[in-house]
Amino acid sequence: FPPGMLLGATWDQENVYSCAEALGREASAYRVDVLLGTPNVNLHRDPLNARLFEGYSEDPCLVAKLASQFAKGIQDQGVIANVKHFAANNQETERMGINEHIPVRALHELYFPGFKGCVQEGGVKTVMSAYNKINGKACTENQWLLTEMLRNQWGFKGFVMSDWGAVHDQVEAVKAGNDLTMPGPRSAQVLIDAVKSSRLSESILDKCIENFLEI
Repeated sequence: FPPGMLLGATWDQENVYSCAEALGREASAYRVDVLLGTPNVNLHRDPLNARLFEGYSEDPCLVAKLASQFAKGIQDQGVIANVKHFAANNQETERMGINEHIPVRALHELYFPGFKGCVQEGGVKTVMSAYNKINGKACTENQWLLTEMLRNQWGFKGFVMSDWGAVHDQVEAVKAGNDLTMPGPRSAQVLIDAVKSSRLSESILDKCIENFLEI
């Protein structure tokens, strides 16, 4: 299947949807439940980014219009799409933990539209949280990002999974709205201990489990 960069070059929503339908059918035939990192809506910012080919464009409007159709096409075949990497994971240098200083306006105008489009237009059911920090806070532990923006403002109803190895503090990630720590298996003991010590509310942990089970 063509990568995101080629799909972005088409400027063709119907063609992108048709491609996603075909990919969804094939994934379903192989009994795949979730297509990880599909679509990747991070903007083209740095040609040295090893995942640049997965992204659609440097233009946030084009990304939002096309990626939402890709998510919809996959999910119309009964397979779950997984939009990544939330948010602003646009470079390879120090990708695992760089602290990016980004004004809120720039987040809304540049780095959020692709994700917002996939949530509100594409109905995407899973979101992958990113490695990097935004304004001093790790994306996987960022309540403003994962709860205030994604769920409360955009109306996201699915579950959030981390990028592989992106969660450093499982308790803080759960509290922020990161439902699933990847990769697994990881011991649940740290969460059990946090509930027992009242560091983590059991109702918050229940909500993470509920988000996962509903999807």
